[in-house]
Amino acid sequence: MDALGEFIQKTGKELVHLNADLGKDVRSLRTLMHCTIKAGELLDGRAMDLTEESLGRLIGPKQIKDFFQIITWQSSTTTQKKKGVLMFPKAMSN
Repeated sequence: MDALGEFIQKTGKELVHLNADLGKDVRSLRTLMHCTIKAGELLDGRAMDLTEESLGRLIGPKQIKDFFQIITWQSSTTTQKKKGVLMFPKAMSN
């Protein structure tokens, strides 16, 4: 299952409500981050060892900012993507 499909299945929230919920609901943000990181790891042939809760303990303001930059970049046009490659850091630190 893809990251957004898993997010919808876990939370019951539709994509049209995603932007409004993320600013108010830390659990939704953590769930979305976990689903997307897990999907990325699977695409790279690795297993995601962290639970949603253990990932949440590692997330600080810097990681949230980085995450939103990556999501914004990945959903942008191809022309914008040619400027550089953004990836989530391998080791998350505060």
